[in-house]
Amino acid sequence: MTVKLDRDSDLVLSAQGERIEVFTLLVNHLETHNGVITKRNLDEGIITAAWPYGIEPLGKQVTLRMTEQSERLIRVRFTARFKDYPDITGVAEAKAKWLLTQLVNESDRREKSHGVNQSFLTKWLQKTNFFALSVGSLLATNK
Repeated sequence: MTVKLDRDSDLVLSAQGERIEVFTLLVNHLETHNGVITKRNLDEGIITAAWPYGIEPLGKQVTLRMTEQSERLIRVRFTARFKDYPDITGVAEAKAKWLLTQLVNESDRREKSHGVNQSFLTKWLQKTNFFALSVGSLLATNK
């Protein structure tokens, strides 16, 4: 149920996981960063989100295209554009790069915090178990 993400380039990442899980993660990520989903098609593997830009309420658009490389390995390409004019300044592309970076960073933080919690829990259980065994053996010898 976990999706593992790796950055391939500024606008491409690889995701290891079930297609529906990757798709859901991407949609949630775009919505978390205030994107309005304007197109969502799991069969085609396309998600488009938009943000306000200038006087256009949905002027800046980022599209994610998923292509399956093999079983449980999906490549996701981020592209960006403005609704009514070309992105000659690179502002829309910068939004796509930023979204990809945030997605990978959030995934890394989840993995690291999960490892820390597991490590802490393991150590706590070991100490607790040692304490319980010590008290148990003391009680048994005092009888």
